[in-house]
Amino acid sequence: MKYLLTIGGYIVALLGFFGLVHILGPSANNSIFGSSFYFDTAGAWSYLVFGVLGAIVGYAWNQTWLRWIVGIVGAYVLVLGIVGLFMSSGVFLGMHWALANAIFNIVIGIWAVLGVWGSQMYMIDERQEKVAGHCIGPNCPQQM
Repeated sequence: MKYLLTIGGYIVALLGFFGLVHILGPSANNSIFGSSFYFDTAGAWSYLVFGVLGAIVGYAWNQTWLRWIVGIVGAYVLVLGIVGLFMSSGVFLGMHWALANAIFNIVIGIWAVLGVWGSQMYMIDERQEKVAGHCIGPNCPQQM
């Protein structure tokens, strides 16, 4: 859970940063994807702040609290993405929303929900770093 939150936090913060520095926004004219995917200023700042907070919380909090935080934020982002699917391009919660923004939020929400309630196959465990069932971390039992 710790790695899911910190890696996800870095990715989300980086996308928010790109929205502020004219790579993915703050307008469709400044985005490399044009009007199909960009973060306006409010959206970019929210992604940047949530990403940084996610990375900090991932480092600082214990496993029990992390599950709750990731679950609540993941469900919230998933709902925002689903609501965004039913909107034509416009403003929602003070931020620009396009179809690609909604799909991005759905992907992030599903990733978080699977990380909390999904199979071990999708999670990275703190004691033994497992990816797709294979132990890859320094805490793995020695293979002979």
